[in-house]
Amino acid sequence: TIVEKQCDENTPILMASTPGNDPSAKIDGVASEVFEGGMSRKYQSFALGSPKDYDKADAAITQATKKGTWVCLKNVHLSPDWLQKLEKRLHRLPKDPNFRLFMTMEIHPKVPVTLLRKSSIIIYEPPLGIKASLQRTFNTVDGDRVDRAPEERSRLYILLAWLHAVILERLRFVPIGWSKAFEFSETDLLCAMDAMDEWIDRITKSRSNIDPNEIPWSALHKMLVQYVYGGRVDNKYDTARLTSFVQNLFSPEAFNDRFSLASLSTPDDDEKSGDTEVGRLGFVCPTVDGSKIEREMLARIVQVDGNRVKIVFLDTHLVLGKKRVNLNSSENWIETSAFRAQSIAMQPVVIVPEKTKYQDIRKWVLDTDEVVVSNPAIVGLPPRAELLILGARANTMCQQLQSLQDVETGNAQEELNVILTRAAAGDDEEEVGAVPQWMKDLREQASKWLEDIPKDMQKLVEKSDSIKNPLFRFMRREFTIASKVLKGINTGLHNLIQFVDGEIKATNDLRRLVQDLSKELIPSLWNQYTMESIGVGLWLLDFVKRVEQMNEIAQTEYVSNPQSCRWLGGLFSPAGFIASTRQYVAQKNAWPLESLVLCVEI
Repeated sequence: TIVEKQCDENTPILMASTPGNDPSAKIDGVASEVFEGGMSRKYQSFALGSPKDYDKADAAITQATKKGTWVCLKNVHLSPDWLQKLEKRLHRLPKDPNFRLFMTMEIHPKVPVTLLRKSSIIIYEPPLGIKASLQRTFNTVDGDRVDRAPEERSRLYILLAWLHAVILERLRFVPIGWSKAFEFSETDLLCAMDAMDEWIDRITKSRSNIDPNEIPWSALHKMLVQYVYGGRVDNKYDTARLTSFVQNLFSPEAFNDRFSLASLSTPDDDEKSGDTEVGRLGFVCPTVDGSKIEREMLARIVQVDGNRVKIVFLDTHLVLGKKRVNLNSSENWIETSAFRAQSIAMQPVVIVPEKTKYQDIRKWVLDTDEVVVSNPAIVGLPPRAELLILGARANTMCQQLQSLQDVETGNAQEELNVILTRAAAGDDEEEVGAVPQWMKDLREQASKWLEDIPKDMQKLVEKSDSIKNPLFRFMRREFTIASKVLKGINTGLHNLIQFVDGEIKATNDLRRLVQDLSKELIPSLWNQYTMESIGVGLWLLDFVKRVEQMNEIAQTEYVSNPQSCRWLGGLFSPAGFIASTRQYVAQKNAWPLESLVLCVEI
């Protein structure tokens, strides 16, 4: 409707998205529906990024305007200069009424404003919340695909949709949910569905049902953890989190009645909980080759049959001597008396629906309690994790309000520019000296800061063989940054005082310094290391404490005689410090670097 009725050949369709969300698949889907078999002749797409791509795109647009076909340009935010030329060409070219131009981009400030005004803009963002993500998934996937035989296929789609929703929801809680904002997208979900379909079709062989044990669970785990979603993850911590979600969801137990997609912990005395409920965690002594091992292992109940329960060990493998045993290689049925339940029970809150036809799934999604699935604990996070998002939003709002606020009423920023321009030109010395009150206040504040800031700092002792010491190489970089920033602060504040007093003329660096300080921003010449956005006064106080620690390190000859670090966060690169200490210990003891394990004592 939007493409054919709300837009015409003179209105480009611009789909703007957040990083990691590629709407081009949506455009491809619409084109395949409109053109069906003739899609290759009537629809072309190009990913921009190099001059060769520009030439191809220009030629395709020229032909499409004549023939009335569609063109899709991907990632146009990477080519803002070329977009200005494209805008002029589109204005001049005569166009067939059936011509349509699609463009995809990340939200970017350098995209020409005139092009934005001329285009029909569609914002494409990830769904907010578990329920919204499930709704988008099953609105995107075709019903015939979900209802295809075997019937087990639709339940696998539910598991995958839930996993995808959890992964996206945890992105909102970076760095708690994931350590960084990985670019997970709907493309990952569709790729996983395609791979699952291929495996299921090979196993099915025209059957309407299959045994869940025939599904290649191990292959599914590897695909999701190492390639589809795990291909974007670059550290062990996040990989472990992803692995736990995948292994918990994708198992033969997922086809049991009332399989729980999410559970919340409840006290053991809760009337609703029982010692032998499905999903209950407890301890069991495993049996290997007919012999009972006198060592309790954590296990989860997956099925109940009278006085017997079927369990799955959470630690799959156990090493006995030189033998590595898979505890879950066969079904583990035990008497309920052999299961020692944990003091905390897991109460299921989201259950897989009994009927898994497409319409049944959509009804199940609509009936899902928004309040329940909005709890951060559903995705494995602390219940108070929502405060992290609220705090970040409040901080962003305060920064934006601060940036909108002038240094004083009456447009003082223009007044500042006039004063600095006259001072730089050396004109009208009397007016240069007549600085406004807010600049006098800034001068007084600079004088107070100089009283607290050290004039210089001690130097790191260097010996003939110091360069071989990993700690010395790290500390030398730290001292270089500290001395550079300290010199910049002292020089900048002294120049600011002299300028207000009329002793020196303004320079470009001084202009930027005054503008930044008047807006409570950290001057770019000082901001040489990563630091949370705080006020200038707090930032300087923090920096002084860092310099004091540096002086202590220089006095105690820390690099030749390492001691406990007093303030790890006071270093400019804490991660670099940990890496250097690891190298130092390995080098001193002639140990392999990979054999060392980081231990933290609090």
